[in-house]
Amino acid sequence: MYQLCLACVSLVSPVYYAPAGRYTFPGFTAYSMSKHATVSFGDGLRLEMQKWGISVHTVEPTLYRTPISQEGRIHSALDRFWQECSEDVKKSYGDEYIKDFKTTISNHLNKAKPSEKIKEVIDDMVDAVAGNDPKTRYVPSVVTQIRAKLLSSLPENLRDHFFLSSQPQTPPAYVAERKKKQPSLVDPRSIVDKTRPPNAKLERVFSMPNWGKNEMTPSPKTDAELKFKF
Repeated sequence: MYQLCLACVSLVSPVYYAPAGRYTFPGFTAYSMSKHATVSFGDGLRLEMQKWGISVHTVEPTLYRTPISQEGRIHSALDRFWQECSEDVKKSYGDEYIKDFKTTISNHLNKAKPSEKIKEVIDDMVDAVAGNDPKTRYVPSVVTQIRAKLLSSLPENLRDHFFLSSQPQTPPAYVAERKKKQPSLVDPRSIVDKTRPPNAKLERVFSMPNWGKNEMTPSPKTDAELKFKF
């Protein structure tokens, strides 16, 4: 039998704390989907190839300062996509949201690891192909591994809050406009109703018959009346 190491490289989206092949980042759903598919393909292929003596390994790096992370190129692509959007989409999001989104992307790109650190990825790829005891999954650099572990250990609601905190805080134009038109919610207990006596309590109205004292709907008298008639 022989061994063939296949390295399935899953590049991360423009965020620095975990591979996009394991988590979906808001604003980069399509990108994360493609990386999820790559990781899933690698996992499935690894299981299917075991009977042939073939090993499959995934290398899942974080973001490095390579051509894919050039700010100018990404902003130009975003401007092109924005111009191709329909007027309804542009009106719903608004120019201020897009400006904030571009700033958010720049903040993520600035956290990319320097290009000389790319050797971390190359070393893992070499080990996956030619190492004596290759790993099933490689996450280059200890720092990225720790971040990924911490992220996976968080409760879902806390992880969602963490992801959303790094997203644009400017609300879409449509949402901001609706907030201006709709009055804020008021606690009904703070409303003074002069027609009600003081210290009066809210009365609950039941949709089901209230069988008991002062019942409005007569309770059944016999077992036969409890049965549904079809």
